[in-house]
Amino acid sequence: MKNRCKLITIGAALLFITLTIMTPVCGNISQLNTKPTEEDMVVFRFGPDGRVKRIDPNVEILDEQDFSDALHEKFVTLSEEDNDLQNFVKFDPDTIRKVESKGKGLHFAIFRPMIRIKPVFRSVLMYRYFYDEDYTKADNHTLAQGPHKARILGFVGYAGFSTRFFGRVVIYGYSTFRIDVDSV
Repeated sequence: MKNRCKLITIGAALLFITLTIMTPVCGNISQLNTKPTEEDMVVFRFGPDGRVKRIDPNVEILDEQDFSDALHEKFVTLSEEDNDLQNFVKFDPDTIRKVESKGKGLHFAIFRPMIRIKPVFRSVLMYRYFYDEDYTKADNHTLAQGPHKARILGFVGYAGFSTRFFGRVVIYGYSTFRIDVDSV
């Protein structure tokens, strides 16, 4: 059983790496340029206790506002009102980094129930963006703008993903371990 879980995890990671190396020629690029709606995104809360829960954020969209921007604003509000998350951040503020990211590209998440990893990792988010307006920030400093790929280890917070493997990503939360960003 252990070997089977390891093989599935390695296979999923290899699939993600393979897809991130390829350019999105096969994907329907025109779908990415349409404005996303609530039906196009799934939102998860990655809790400090390692639990991942799908949530309904009830996002209000103002006139001419992009859903990704509205979702980002909602994540900021949810994070500020989340007592468990705020207590977790106050527990060890020197090692925890605030991270936020928004863009269009490939995305993949691994979290503790899927594999047995050390609690410090909690969850791993991996993504690759392809457009100039995409960004990843840590502690309010821009780590990358434009096409890039990133891995967030030990993620705790809120993340919204397109229902398609290739689509929009909105992330707001904290990294308890490491943030790796590489320009493409």
